[in-house]
Amino acid sequence: MGEFVVFLFAGLTVGAINALTGLGLLIIYNVTGVINFAQGDFVMLGAMGTILFAGPNGGPHRLPLAVAVIVTVAGVAAIGGLVERAVIHPRRGKGPILLLMITVGLSLVIEGVVLIVTSSQTYGLRNFSAGGPLTVFGGEVSRQSLWVYGVTALVLIALYLFFSHTRSGKAFRACEINPLAARLVGIRPSRYWTYAFALAAGVSALAGAAIAPVTTATYNMGLPLALDGFVAWVLGGLVSPVGVVLGGIGLGVAQGMLDGYLPTALLPYSGAFPFLVMVVVLVARPGGLVQLLPNRRV
Repeated sequence: MGEFVVFLFAGLTVGAINALTGLGLLIIYNVTGVINFAQGDFVMLGAMGTILFAGPNGGPHRLPLAVAVIVTVAGVAAIGGLVERAVIHPRRGKGPILLLMITVGLSLVIEGVVLIVTSSQTYGLRNFSAGGPLTVFGGEVSRQSLWVYGVTALVLIALYLFFSHTRSGKAFRACEINPLAARLVGIRPSRYWTYAFALAAGVSALAGAAIAPVTTATYNMGLPLALDGFVAWVLGGLVSPVGVVLGGIGLGVAQGMLDGYLPTALLPYSGAFPFLVMVVVLVARPGGLVQLLPNRRV
């Protein structure tokens, strides 16, 4: 039982990371129609930035963790908005394929810059809460994993409240549903493209800060995160934040169980599991595994 609990909580942690990355993809796509494969690199920048401002694990402390997280999230959100305005915005009428290729190029550029700055070193971050792991049903769960779960829940609630109960959130939704009608009532969709990239980058940076103590941060961690987040987004049906979270967590739990119980000889092939699931879902249920949920768009 203890072993099962360990694998379960490990899968929930991975699933929460997938969900947060998938939410960033959803925000950008639903407002702009762009699939941003640099989204995982915003997670990486969130982890690296928090470590930079707070001090690496085992090194001298710099800023308090809370301050480091706030500064990093704000900085990465600004980078996301700048990227959209300087690179994506001038080419927004060139078609989705070109924009997709641009985001892939952006991912390589971001990773290259971080590689030069960090010299491919790996960094860790101290836990947000002091103390050892907690014992649950005979298994252990780290305190930082609880932070990851909490951040995921708070982000989902905050996004729901923002998009459903604020004027800015409703303007986002108007730009996605009918850009022409949005223009007629004085909303500038092009401006909300920039806001969408900034918001998605900030969400991903927060995810990176939360996972930095759980998994070490390195320059090339972004692409695997983006791919797993993409699968979670597809499983969630592309338009539902709740669906993305459920898809990400379900995928993470399945991956955790697979890694825990799969024979050692087959472990090198476990990385293909998310994409196998995605292909099966796209063939059998194109609307996503959670298409029976209310179709709540952002």
